[in-house]
Amino acid sequence: MKQTRVIHVRLGEKCVCCQDVRTEGLRIFDSFICLKCEEGIVDVESNEEPYEHFITALRGITPSVNEN
Repeated sequence: MKQTRVIHVRLGEKCVCCQDVRTEGLRIFDSFICLKCEEGIVDVESNEEPYEHFITALRGITPSVNEN
C-alpha cells in the first residue's frame, strides 16, 4: 500500500494588524506587519479612525523571552 504524507507550506506570514497572510512586510520581534498596514501606520493621523486599531495591534508586539 502506498503511503501518503501531508506537507504544510506557509506562503507568507499573518499580519498582526489586518490578520491577512502576506509575503512582504516588516518583522518586529516575533510579529509581522504587512506592507499595506506598514504604509497605513505611516500615513494615519491620530484623529483618524484606523489610528486606534493600529495602536491596539502594535501594543501586542512584545519581545520573546529566550529561555536559556
